[in-house]
Amino acid sequence: MSSRLPGKLLVESGRGRAFDTHLIELASGRSQILPRSPAGEAQSSADV
Repeated sequence: MSSRLPGKLLVESGRGRAFDTHLIELASGRSQILPRSPAGEAQSSADV
């Protein structure tokens, strides 16, 4: 059995801009900030 974790994880973070969403690759630990939708930019809550 491999010790590497498969898949990806979406995480909502308040550490940077409010409501940044990060996509984290579990196997490597790499994280990327996803862009917000126009609807998400227009509201003051999490993107949908």
